[in-house]
Amino acid sequence: MKAIVKLRNFLLLVLFASLTTILFSHCSIKKDKELELAPTISDISVTDITKTSAIVKVLIDTIKGVKLKNTEVIVKGPGSATIEISERSSNGFTAKISGLKSDSVYSFVATITDAQGQTVTKKSDPIKMLGNSPMITILPADNIQESSATVYGIIKTNFMPTNIFFQCWETNERDVSLNGIPITTSVIEVPIGTAVNDTSVNFNIRGLVPCVTYSFRIKAKNSFGTTYGSIMQFKTPEIVATDVEGHTYKTKVFGNMVWMTENLRVKSFRDGTKLPAIGDVNQWISDDLAYRYYGGDKVNDSIYGTLYRSRNVLGSENLEKEIAPMGWHIPTDAEWDSLKSNLQGKDFTKEFNVVFGGYCTRQTYDIIFTGKGSLTTWWSKTRSGGTLYQPMPIVHFVYYSIGNTSFVHKEDNLLWERCGNSIRCVRNTPFKNAPKH
Repeated sequence: MKAIVKLRNFLLLVLFASLTTILFSHCSIKKDKELELAPTISDISVTDITKTSAIVKVLIDTIKGVKLKNTEVIVKGPGSATIEISERSSNGFTAKISGLKSDSVYSFVATITDAQGQTVTKKSDPIKMLGNSPMITILPADNIQESSATVYGIIKTNFMPTNIFFQCWETNERDVSLNGIPITTSVIEVPIGTAVNDTSVNFNIRGLVPCVTYSFRIKAKNSFGTTYGSIMQFKTPEIVATDVEGHTYKTKVFGNMVWMTENLRVKSFRDGTKLPAIGDVNQWISDDLAYRYYGGDKVNDSIYGTLYRSRNVLGSENLEKEIAPMGWHIPTDAEWDSLKSNLQGKDFTKEFNVVFGGYCTRQTYDIIFTGKGSLTTWWSKTRSGGTLYQPMPIVHFVYYSIGNTSFVHKEDNLLWERCGNSIRCVRNTPFKNAPKH
């Protein structure tokens, strides 16, 4: 009997052990099956990287029927970022990250959790946000002269190798040079150099033209982008001739000479002594310091300038007896020829601001005025030909005919001694860094 009881207990023990093993195996198989159904992150990529934002794209592999409970992205890096999840599906999701710091390194961790609470993570490769393009501060131009100016700027490079350029332009094309480099276009760009640290720069612009407004700016370029500074402007001063009576005259640069572009109107020597105003032909004959208005009408003087006898042109060893403004002189024949050479192929009348004021000459019983509206004549200080004691005066002409203008010729003839012609003056000091026309 005892043997039977022992056998029964043994069989029950074996049966219990077998059932336990079967149950344990079933649970293990079920758990393995659940793990096999867990989703995985196949890829995490970062695109559209800017200075402060990026897009994180996460791809997910899941077995059909498995639902995701949660998806998120964690930012690893400086500062506090804003994360916006969009385009969420069983295949993945997209996160827009903003509020990042420029020129900083970040990585992103994607996390997904399924409905059974299983969590999977994957970390992106580190990325660097774009840095800032250069910053430029431009200061007003300084030391503005008739042919030059100095401009200044401050460049913040953000400690990146930055190429710096200077740009300058005006309305009309001129020859402009920067630090001795000739530039021949109306809009110029000149490389200045490369800087890594924040720097200040200054530029000396030469070859400018009087009474012209110039625009300028600084351009800076590094691997993060190109920045243009604000456009600044300056105007070169006008060169003005002023005679002893206070009349002012506009001027223009031709080659390296500065010419008055208006006819002289002064009626006094530099010392204030008045020139004789001539009323009749006898006075005109007797006084070679005389002057006249065209037609005797003072209104013509303000438009066309004064007509002078020849001795006013020759001047005196006493500079106070000159009629040209101080610092100016009546041009020589060579200076007239140089002017014509500089304006060859140009519209002389327009460039030189010619007014056709005619001239006057002595006849037997009267002073005759002729050529108004069609002719103008100017004295030259040079005399040539004739006799040793009476060299002939030289006069230069511009003649207007049928809508066209042409510089006709110069003429030396003693008959001009009896005439009254206009005067233009040239500055004694040549123009520096003269532009080409």
